[in-house]
Amino acid sequence: HDAFLVFNTMVVRTKGETPREEWLLKMGKSNMASIIKYCYKKNLIPEQCNLPSSYAGAVGIPQFMPDSFIYARGYKNEVPDLTKMEDAIVSIAHFLHAKASFDTLIDWTQIPHMPEIESAWYEYEFVHENASFVYEKSEKQGTTFMCFTCYDKELAYLREYAKKIQRYNNSSNYVVGILRLAYDANKLLHVD
Repeated sequence: HDAFLVFNTMVVRTKGETPREEWLLKMGKSNMASIIKYCYKKNLIPEQCNLPSSYAGAVGIPQFMPDSFIYARGYKNEVPDLTKMEDAIVSIAHFLHAKASFDTLIDWTQIPHMPEIESAWYEYEFVHENASFVYEKSEKQGTTFMCFTCYDKELAYLREYAKKIQRYNNSSNYVVGILRLAYDANKLLHVD
């Protein structure tokens, strides 16, 4: 999909008759403006820009919504290309630093058993219909969750880092998966 067309379709077809439709209109217009701004930085008009996206309009490897382009950074280029891994990594790092104060590396000695935690989480999530890795309650909707890490003191350190990652993607499974990948990468870097 092309990101501009995704949001253009959303804005044209949404009537704004319900609070959700009003939110969709506002979000669609805002993201279209962000795409136009990004395209002009690349000296392109939106029709030439062609930003490959998901069906929801998320762009590139990091799946940034266009409103998050303000956090995109190029590794060696002034204008980042989110389809390139090096620009995606730098952009995600900048996003996490700016939006979640992620400025200290994880101390894996405080989370020594990530594979077991990951396995226990998936079992927990399977049994509990409304499970969350880090939250008891949604601030926006007021939904109550069965929180996996909330009452386990040994998981308090992990929980704080998981919350930071959820600023980027609010899926508990995504966060657990990323933490497991980071854990495995750390292990590989420290092989004796």
